[in-house]
Amino acid sequence: MKIKNSMKIKNNLKTLLTAVLLLAFLWSAFFVTKLISKDSTSKNEYFIPENASFALKLDSRKLVNSTLFTVLFEGRDEKIIHKIKEVLTNPGERKKEIGINLLSDLVVFASPFKNGKLIGVSINLSNAALFEKNIPELLNEKQVVEVIGNVGIILTYISTKDQAAIDKREITSFFAKNILPLEKNSSTRFTKEKLENGFFQSYSKGDVFGNNTCFNSSDFQFNLNENKVGINGNLTVKNDAKSTVNASEKILHPKKGSFHFSSGIIPQTFQDTLTSLTSKLGYKIPEIKAISFNYGGINIVSDDNGMTVLPDLDLLLEFRADFSISDFLKNDSLLEKIDAKFINNQLIIKGKSYYTKQLSKRTVLIGSSKTPNVVSNQTKEVFAVKGNLSTLLKIEGGGMIVSFLEIIPAYRASKELFNNTEDIEITINKTGVKKAKLIGVINFKKEHYPMTEFLKFFLEIQFILM
Repeated sequence: MKIKNSMKIKNNLKTLLTAVLLLAFLWSAFFVTKLISKDSTSKNEYFIPENASFALKLDSRKLVNSTLFTVLFEGRDEKIIHKIKEVLTNPGERKKEIGINLLSDLVVFASPFKNGKLIGVSINLSNAALFEKNIPELLNEKQVVEVIGNVGIILTYISTKDQAAIDKREITSFFAKNILPLEKNSSTRFTKEKLENGFFQSYSKGDVFGNNTCFNSSDFQFNLNENKVGINGNLTVKNDAKSTVNASEKILHPKKGSFHFSSGIIPQTFQDTLTSLTSKLGYKIPEIKAISFNYGGINIVSDDNGMTVLPDLDLLLEFRADFSISDFLKNDSLLEKIDAKFINNQLIIKGKSYYTKQLSKRTVLIGSSKTPNVVSNQTKEVFAVKGNLSTLLKIEGGGMIVSFLEIIPAYRASKELFNNTEDIEITINKTGVKKAKLIGVINFKKEHYPMTEFLKFFLEIQFILM
């Protein structure tokens, strides 16, 4: 009896101590948010090479300030609080101090180098000597660490060809010629017109994502505002891509409760894949100029012949040459492959009808709705994502397949994240022959805060604190 009482007292003391530690942490976090709300001098953004093709800056001070207060005092999410308790009660091994200012802006850039890119990460330091001494233990032997005043820079060469052949002295030489001379620089390469509550900025120039890139320069900003994440940016269209960045004349009007996507930017890799697939059916399909669709989820139908996936979809396609939807769907090879019939301009699969309509010689419509709402593209959208994200993972039927998906952390976490969003609206509108504007917002449901939801997402898929 005494042993049980002793254990009970011990457990109660442990619970009390954990509660006290957690409370102390919460109040400390509150005072930290007040402390970090004050602006500080950030110099690491001055050390971006002139030839950098891409750079981004994460304002850690603003992000942490917003995240701590929201997560701990507004969101009060039990899953996150539980993880904090685990960290407090199981601190683990003590790590070496690496001298980084934890509230430093984080700057990442990429510059062309040899047969690949040189990736640079720069951070402000609280102790330059500790950084130089201990940070190499966390890196590989091919990475180079440099320090200029209170700024630490880590340089990494990335190439698919001669990764192993790189000599660190070549990277050191690049630093001496292109970065060290910026020590007296006092101007940033990021836009000075900052959004209110902005925490992330980026810019790019050149073919950052390969030769198929439609835009040769851009600048973006992200900001947090209560239940919203906003994005704002400007893009410049490449000279040889002006004909491939299109604002189509007609688009589908976003359907309530569905996920909407429209794009007049069709990657060549997609065109090639589509051509390859249709050629196997003995039919040559012309290149697509623009696409617009409303998606409401899928229905999985099972019978003796197996399972068939039937999407709730309205699809509008504009081609670069004449295309007959009825001639295409009369193709016996296609109908046999998908076990379907084409009767009276209807494609019938497992009892479900998809209605078709030829809007013009080059524009066709196929979908679940008899009369989908087609409207004029008055705002010259070349890209749009709108509506309900949760429908992307909406599945009816399926039985065991759905049960299996629910045990996959990535699927389960994505489903929870999407379900907690209200809607999304991201658009790129053409403002000139070579100019485009990006504006977007992700709205979360009442009492669901962006950083809380993103943090829960990463916790669930075991990227952090696991």
